[in-house]
Amino acid sequence: MSDYLLLAEAARIVERSPIRLRTLINEGKLPSVKDERGRHRVRLHDVLGHFASLDDRQAPLNQPADSPSDRLYEALKEQIGMLQETLRIERAEKNYLMDEKSKIQSELLKLTAEVRAILTKETGSKPSNWFRR
Repeated sequence: MSDYLLLAEAARIVERSPIRLRTLINEGKLPSVKDERGRHRVRLHDVLGHFASLDDRQAPLNQPADSPSDRLYEALKEQIGMLQETLRIERAEKNYLMDEKSKIQSELLKLTAEVRAILTKETGSKPSNWFRR
């Protein structure tokens, strides 16, 4: 009986639940034997053969329908979409702030020129040593 596996072991290999394998046994679709403790045991090649013979409408052997990897993939895909949208918004905001910075710098240069002109007029001399370039 060493080539026979417990349902939990076989189910783990084919990524199905032991309940699903037990259902197949009860329906006569999967051969099994019972051990001395009354537990069902199946041969791995019988289990693999059953799931390999499923038509293409069934989930593939290594990835059952609605598997955790499918849900993880969808969740990650959604997160990537959200991050891409956030990145797009952040880039737009950065561009806006860069434009505003340029406008403020331009205004500051104009104000500096006006202050120089006023100081020159009021003091009668150039206040060049008051300002750094």
